[in-house]
Amino acid sequence: MSSSSRTILGVLLILVITFCATFIVSRKTIGLGGLDLTEAKLYTLTEGTRSIIDKLPQPLQVKLFYSKEGVNKAGTDGLLLEFNNYYFYVRDLLRAYERQGEGKIIFSEFDPKAFSDSEAEADRLKLTRLSLGEREGFYFGIAVTSESGAEEVIPFLDLSQQERIEYKVSEALEMAIHRRKTNVGLLSPLPMLGSDESEDFKRILREMKKPVPPGPWLVCQALQRNYNLQRVPINAVEISEELDYLMVVHPKVNQIKGLSLETMYAIDQFVLRGGKVMVFVDPFCRADEHARTENPFQSMEHRRDSNLERLLSTWGLDFATRLGEDCMVAGDLTFAGRIPDPSKGDQGLTRFPGFMLVRPEHEGEECINQENLVTQGLEVANFLIPGAFEIRADATANIEPLIMTTSKGNNWPVNTFELADLGGVDVGRLTNRFREGSEQLVLAAEITGSLKTAFPGGPPDPELGGPRMLEDKEHLSESLEPATIIVVADVDMITNDIAYQRFNNALTNNNQDFVLNAMDRLAGSEDLIKIRSRGSFRRPFSVVAEIEEEADRKSITQTQAIEARKLQIQRELAALRAQANSSNFGFLRAEAQDKQRVLESESREQERRLRKVQQEKTEAIESLGSQVKNLNMILVPSLILLFGVFLGFFRYRKRRALVLGGVS
Repeated sequence: MSSSSRTILGVLLILVITFCATFIVSRKTIGLGGLDLTEAKLYTLTEGTRSIIDKLPQPLQVKLFYSKEGVNKAGTDGLLLEFNNYYFYVRDLLRAYERQGEGKIIFSEFDPKAFSDSEAEADRLKLTRLSLGEREGFYFGIAVTSESGAEEVIPFLDLSQQERIEYKVSEALEMAIHRRKTNVGLLSPLPMLGSDESEDFKRILREMKKPVPPGPWLVCQALQRNYNLQRVPINAVEISEELDYLMVVHPKVNQIKGLSLETMYAIDQFVLRGGKVMVFVDPFCRADEHARTENPFQSMEHRRDSNLERLLSTWGLDFATRLGEDCMVAGDLTFAGRIPDPSKGDQGLTRFPGFMLVRPEHEGEECINQENLVTQGLEVANFLIPGAFEIRADATANIEPLIMTTSKGNNWPVNTFELADLGGVDVGRLTNRFREGSEQLVLAAEITGSLKTAFPGGPPDPELGGPRMLEDKEHLSESLEPATIIVVADVDMITNDIAYQRFNNALTNNNQDFVLNAMDRLAGSEDLIKIRSRGSFRRPFSVVAEIEEEADRKSITQTQAIEARKLQIQRELAALRAQANSSNFGFLRAEAQDKQRVLESESREQERRLRKVQQEKTEAIESLGSQVKNLNMILVPSLILLFGVFLGFFRYRKRRALVLGGVS
């Protein structure tokens, strides 16, 4: 056999061996649950999912509908290519469910072609249908059915929800077997559930080109998938015992559309009866739509703070919202996000400590509690102009911080007029007044244990503000059951603008997950929390963030020095003006001009230093990018070259040994 024939035969044998090895490994790893080499273990079922599957009392059918043939006809370019890749991931994940179920999960795939039985079934299940052509529809959804006929449907698998697919599937499994929708009351002056107008009325408004009242907040829509969310009147004197949980959002006490003492008493008694509560308060709620009037000055004067001081203090927390006419805002430069700054032009952004993108830890300090199931696994929590809780020394309940600033976080007073027009003021000036602190601030906390009433004298008299005689209900002075309360020092963190910020079609924070986790925590569904808190697809550029943070710190320090120097010279100029008279006016005027020139010269020098800091930041980021690029261009080919040299040297040594052996 010639050498070329041997080479060809060797290549064929290698291909056959590779194919057989791949087939064997794939078959073996199916039995082992799959070989998952991804960093976030994207193909490995979480502990929560395995627990849900193990608890299934009867088999469930999981049906995946995907228009495979329609996509292939349309061409897998651009967005369809992304859907195709997502389909393969979902298919493999559902196969992992089937393997884990060992007969409890029956997985099947359907391609709903035009006019087929699969398409009819997809339409019956009300899966979302998108158009791929005149007759071809695009379906991508999941249905879970039980032997008893219960059906849970995921109508469409959105690309932006890839990180939540396991949660959605496992939630559908639980809903098909175990869970009933529990009742959650929402007590808030904000239009979180949308308007009460009918769809016909809204259609008429659209036809008349009139403003249409907004629909429910997105966080409420997410809650409504799992819970019966019901509006509780802002002036309620009793919380229905049919409610399992209560959300209190932006409780404005002693203000227009605020909570009365009777409503606070109703919340107090609901908690003592064993009801579970989630409370959102705020020193300045930008989502307070009631503050918008035709007169801009009235809008600015409207108070946007909320508090439950009487209840919070009884539960063991202090929450200060105001210092005189100013709002007490919590901030942290370490987690400061960027917001538009008109002083820098159309594209200018400034890091604002009142807009925080809180991460799990910083320099060894835990900022998002990774032990508590509510916050375990969360990667980013966004806050806008929040307050901060302080744990009282006389607190008797167990209070566990969930989300905190770093030790450099601090409260600082901010004028309400400036906050009312945050998009139109000098954000840099607000930031320059911030001073770093020395202790972590609590932005969210969980309160558990036995509590006492905030109304030891009994129900309040609505007219006199004091206790009145009980009528038909027994007044509770302490908890019948251990309480569970979750408190958050910001309302804006659950608004559409903050909680649903996106980048490349993916959510940039876990605010929605935090709310859903909290509700599942109140409901006791720990398995779902463990699923939702799995790893993320995102990998932030932490080195770049550190470079920007350090540059901003230097900028703020130098800006503060400039402002302090300006103030000093202005005081000296004012003192000179006070001394001026007809005899010394010319001399003092010359001295004042000298000081003005000194000030302008120093300002130009400081501005030059500021530009240098920004230039150094840009150069450091670009240098990092060049290093990564060079690493990719040089390191990988070098490794291949070294491997080739090593292989050649090894073969040379082997041939040499054979030759020497033959000679001897």
